[in-house]
Amino acid sequence: MKKNTTKFFAVVLVVAMLATQFVAPVFAADEGVAESVIYYCSECGDAGVLPEGEPARVVKTCKATYNIYNCANPDVTADDEEEVKCSGTITLVGEGTGEHKADGNVVAAVAPTCTVDGNVEYQGCKTCDLKLNVPAEDEELVVLESVVDPATGHDLKAVEEVPNGCLTDGTAAHTKCKTCGLLFAANAEGNPEDPTIVPSVIPGHAHNFTVYWRETPATCRETGWSSYYACSICGAIDPDRPKTELPKEDHGFHFVEDAEYSWAATCTAPGQNFFKCEKEGCPYYAGIAEELPALKHVFTDVAEVAATCTEDGLKAHKVCARECCKDMFFATDADVVTANPIDKASLVIEKLGHTEVAVDFAPATCTETGVEDAIVCDRCNYVHYAGDITPAKGHTLTEKEAKAPDCVNPGNIAYAACSACKLNFATGTKNDDLTAKALETVVVAALGHDEEVNEIAPSCTEDGWKVTTCLRKDCRYIVTEVLPATGHTAEDVAFVAPDCLKAGNEAYKKCACGQLFDVEGKEIDKIPTIDALGHESIWVDAVNPTYDAAGHTAGRKCSRCDKPLQSCVVLPELNEAVKFHFDIDAVNGDDIAVNSGYITVDIYFDVLVDALNDKEEYNSDVLANIYSITVPFNFNKDAFELTNVVVAGDFAFSAFTKVADANKAGCVKIAQDMGTADALVCTGKNIPVATLTFQVKANTAAANYNFNINGLEVVSGESDELIDTTASVMAVDLTVRMLGDANRDGVLDGNDSKKISDYIKTADLDTPYVAEYDLNKDGAINFKDLDLLRNARVGDNGYLSIKVNP
Repeated sequence: MKKNTTKFFAVVLVVAMLATQFVAPVFAADEGVAESVIYYCSECGDAGVLPEGEPARVVKTCKATYNIYNCANPDVTADDEEEVKCSGTITLVGEGTGEHKADGNVVAAVAPTCTVDGNVEYQGCKTCDLKLNVPAEDEELVVLESVVDPATGHDLKAVEEVPNGCLTDGTAAHTKCKTCGLLFAANAEGNPEDPTIVPSVIPGHAHNFTVYWRETPATCRETGWSSYYACSICGAIDPDRPKTELPKEDHGFHFVEDAEYSWAATCTAPGQNFFKCEKEGCPYYAGIAEELPALKHVFTDVAEVAATCTEDGLKAHKVCARECCKDMFFATDADVVTANPIDKASLVIEKLGHTEVAVDFAPATCTETGVEDAIVCDRCNYVHYAGDITPAKGHTLTEKEAKAPDCVNPGNIAYAACSACKLNFATGTKNDDLTAKALETVVVAALGHDEEVNEIAPSCTEDGWKVTTCLRKDCRYIVTEVLPATGHTAEDVAFVAPDCLKAGNEAYKKCACGQLFDVEGKEIDKIPTIDALGHESIWVDAVNPTYDAAGHTAGRKCSRCDKPLQSCVVLPELNEAVKFHFDIDAVNGDDIAVNSGYITVDIYFDVLVDALNDKEEYNSDVLANIYSITVPFNFNKDAFELTNVVVAGDFAFSAFTKVADANKAGCVKIAQDMGTADALVCTGKNIPVATLTFQVKANTAAANYNFNINGLEVVSGESDELIDTTASVMAVDLTVRMLGDANRDGVLDGNDSKKISDYIKTADLDTPYVAEYDLNKDGAINFKDLDLLRNARVGDNGYLSIKVNP
């Protein structure tokens, strides 16, 4: 490969030599004899002259401090031998500040899973590769020792065995991760590496219909039941020997209304109903009496009515609500069965008569005037003398604090309560404010429960339940409700005709719980099957296989199902197969990419021969009948940015993911199809599919990155079958290296400058191209790249913005 190179015969001293001081080193020609100090100038090479007394331009980073001087060399002889003033610079390097500055590129925290590590939130340093925290307002910026948030491991719980029953499967014991839900063996502990499982099923068993129940004959009063058999395990009735109702017999059974035979019950005495059957020989022909128990009293409590000065009172007592006892009185401790009535006179409280005293007949209230020195009855306030007027007293207010309500108990607002008139007023009301308006209410309504409902659904035969709880702290509200069993819901299963080898079945019904029924709805134990028909043999001639259809040798086949019999052997349809592969090229056709550089990816496929089955005597064409292809090309969206897609091929229709959407997803999906019922006949190798162009992002770290086409799908034109793509190259790694990092230590310094300088001085036509040396990505390594590296070392990253699109 021809390289564009320029010789550079300079002694590269600069950065690496002066890592800890600002004084250039002295080179010894002979032992004990010192030469003058040599400074490297970006323009005149090792002939640079440090200016005297001129201050340096100082650039400080966490890794190094750069003192940059204008070269004091008075002139430089160029190739055209004209003298021009030196415009280069001399850079001396010393220790860094050690103070990191965040680059602001925050990497969001990713929670770990049971088996995969996550990471904490972090960001990078602008000038080094250390990871920094993302501090809050009151925190400091610090270097993180690690950003890994370790995987949590599985949190296992035991799941008990669910026993089987009659026609009902059970489930074996196992363990389950509370976090991710994966299932493991029953004895798994800690953080198991065992593969996940599907819990084994414990098959249900059949009913055991061995319990015999005798017949219960019917009478003219009661229905009867035939004899039947039931399951000794679950009690289910045998559908072949079922329990059948025997209807009541019509004997003319009737109620006898004659008072000599039938009378109503009272609170204290039983009654009787009498029935007779008119059919001679019936057990009830002579009649049957049914005693009606005494009804018992229906008591209502009557509160005491106090005697007054002028009226008698009445003691507390009970009365009965029934008609038979409506005029009776009973003691307060009377029993509803044994109670005897009492005389009303014993309940009377005699009137009291007036007692005259001097009182404040109408005491003054908080807001109303009153009356003093009145002569009244101290019981009924009967007035003998009206007395003297007294002024209103004013309120006696006490401030009450607000109280928050809870789910069931109301709270209250802050208010002022008067202890005299018991009314409530706004806070701050004065005692002497007689016009203050009382508050209608100070109550704050209860919140009501914040309900959460959990349910276990009922099955066909088992009840479920619904539990309602309150989510508020300290509330103990909980209500449980039974959800009744749903009963069987049998779905029709259609008739299936048998074929040569496979049995069929009659129509039947099946419930989601597994219970079977015949078409009339009667429970059955097994599916009503129909035996297979068996083959019907005929002779056939040989047919060669093709890429479109299978063939067979001469012999006998079944005329009904076309299955080969005896000497007839199926020759399988020839396998349509393709092999996808791709080529990746970076700058100058190199296979190494660099950050901010471009790469191209060419995707092809080859049509493959069915080497195992395509025999010479078949005279078949090697081809693939392709209706459509779908190629999901997956890439690392954090490292690469898709910039262009060119779709090739002879398909009628082509489409691909929008570039912006592809960069969000890390996948560009390329789809091609014929759009009609016809397929594209493909032969040969290196059939182009698409060319993709990516730019490596400027901050992409030096590492190996993977591209893959997982999810590849090629559809045949024959019945939409998938074509074999297993021979394809599904993935490839691409190496990305850091621009300018010639010695690949992750740091841009004098060692890199010297390595690139030596390359420039010694390179010839046979010297291999090195992608990371080519800072401007133009395919040539020369002084331009060395100067860009010098700028990069003092913080100028302009070389990353140079775009050379392949």
